Amino acid sequence: MHRLDDYPGPTPYHGWLFEQWRAGYDLRALGEIGDFVSIMSYSQHTRRTPPGPAAGVPWVRDVIEYCLKHIPADKLSMGIPLWSQHWYTSHEDDLLPERARSYSQSLSYPEAIGLLERHGAKLLWSDDQQVPYSFFSNAGVFEWVFLEDARSFRAKLDLVEEYRLRGFSAWVLGREDPQIWQVLGERGGQPGR
Repeated sequence: MHRLDDYPGPTPYHGWLFEQWRAGYDLRALGEIGDFVSIMSYSQHTRRTPPGPAAGVPWVRDVIEYCLKHIPADKLSMGIPLWSQHWYTSHEDDLLPERARSYSQSLSYPEAIGLLERHGAKLLWSDDQQVPYSFFSNAGVFEWVFLEDARSFRAKLDLVEEYRLRGFSAWVLGREDPQIWQVLGERGGQPGR
């Protein structure tokens, strides 16, 4: 669950997402009965949305602040994504190419870096979102990659410390930038140190 407020959102897609996924959790009750609540602070952008980060820092901050209205900080574990996402154009039916649409797939960090290297793409940094990204032309059509790396991981760990959360949860091990382990080592294995 990742939710910013009690309002479903401005589009029918947001309404569907709210009704089918986000609204089904009683955070206050979970905060009262649970000792440890891990919240998904990712999936800001998915294969169903335009390209963007899995968890930009402004989004994660909003999710944390909403959750803290219902769950005490000492029970809250913030979910941190460890995968990268690649957006491209695809179509499902060779006989009906007009059904082409934007699509995405998750990649491991090494897969994402390999894709960018094959296309000669430059890795950029979003100061606002605190995530690396890139785009490149594939036969005249742009493809986008948003990554989670050690630097973006550190930015999210800083939020754990800032809000004095219980800790963090990571999704999913094996897809990460290997340098995140150095970040954790620098903090003594603890997000707030």
